[in-house]
Amino acid sequence: MLITVLKKYKITPQKSLGQNFLNNPEAVNKLIAFIDPSEKDVFIEIGSGLGTLTFPLARKVKKVFAFETDSRLIKVSEELKQNL
Repeated sequence: MLITVLKKYKITPQKSLGQNFLNNPEAVNKLIAFIDPSEKDVFIEIGSGLGTLTFPLARKVKKVFAFETDSRLIKVSEELKQNL
């Protein structure tokens, strides 16, 4: 799905921003399992990108504060959030 979204919005990772996009749902699931969050936890995510980790994590915890400086990604992730 991520590749499709990136192509649709003509977004390529910006090396100057150190961007790398997580594109493996299995890796996301393993990360969340490793973190083992509880519903009382609050997280801060720096460089949230399109929300590949942010949205699944947010479903399991009290709150996620996500920070992203790339306005292209903010716009797209807001749109993706509306379609959850």
